Amino acid sequence: MTRKDPDVQRRAYRANDPTSLDMTQWPPTKLVIYDAAVDVFASEGFNAASVQAIADKAGVTKGAIYHYFESKDTLLDIITQVAMKRNVDAARARVSEATSARDALRLLIEQTMVGIELYRREMTLFLEQWRRAQASLPATKALRDEYEGILRNVIARGIKDGEFEPIADVKFLTFALFGLCVHGQYWWRPNDPLSAQDVADMFTTIFVEGIGHHEMDRRDHASLRRSKSPKAALPEPA
Repeated sequence: MTRKDPDVQRRAYRANDPTSLDMTQWPPTKLVIYDAAVDVFASEGFNAASVQAIADKAGVTKGAIYHYFESKDTLLDIITQVAMKRNVDAARARVSEATSARDALRLLIEQTMVGIELYRREMTLFLEQWRRAQASLPATKALRDEYEGILRNVIARGIKDGEFEPIADVKFLTFALFGLCVHGQYWWRPNDPLSAQDVADMFTTIFVEGIGHHEMDRRDHASLRRSKSPKAALPEPA
């Protein structure tokens, strides 16, 4: 078998720098292939989807796909990275413009729901493939961990500044918020009947107000501490 010249391979993939996710710099054909892959993965499922089906959807040859993406797995890697990088970049921007931890969480929740509305296919693919393929998606995992870190830092800052009650471990609260927002796409459809802003407002009320600092008397604090104890007795059935 004739081995491919490494120099030829490098030239072929020069248009697809794997470290760059700036889609504004991508050639038009690469963008068409990307959109076609998202559509095919969403309709057929990643495992059932074929490179030929993506080529047919994009109106290109299989060779054109391999010119920009080394394999179907590479396409999945790029799609999930793009999905998470959008979240990370937007989250950084929202936190930088927030005036408090409470305001930051409100903006992060809003940004997440708008992101789901605009990029639903990519986020669905990310969630469906995450458990199965996270070990083979290290770049996506790093972005996902960075996003989680942004949420965690905001919650920790809010507790430190007295804006939030320390009702649970910061990591637990972060997972609760992440799950509340991201998994909302499984039951919510844009404007049916709620808009992204409607859902964001509802989630803000549930979560931000839920952990927000409230004046409580000593009996309420004592009750809260008991409820957090793993040894707290369950109420007797009626």
